[in-house]
Amino acid sequence: MSSQIIDPKIMLALNQVRNSQPEDNLNDAQHTVNQAIEALWKRIRADKDKYAMNENEFALFNFSRDRFTTGEDKTIAQKAVGRFWDTPATNGARN
Repeated sequence: MSSQIIDPKIMLALNQVRNSQPEDNLNDAQHTVNQAIEALWKRIRADKDKYAMNENEFALFNFSRDRFTTGEDKTIAQKAVGRFWDTPATNGARN
């Protein structure tokens, strides 16, 4: 399974949540980000030995990495991050 294009609305919501203050009311943005993270995690788990994230997927995943810190999830997450860094960027932006 190959990486997916992330809807720009999801990346906007991620940036809003990432740059928010605890008192900010961003329920819609948080819901959008949570749904996107769940969908990404399902894709990673479905092809846990080969799925390689693109830059936007990695940004989304990295924001939520604390969700995947125990047991098999931790191992799958670590390997997915390793594949991201081992896979050449298509746009040359990553070193």
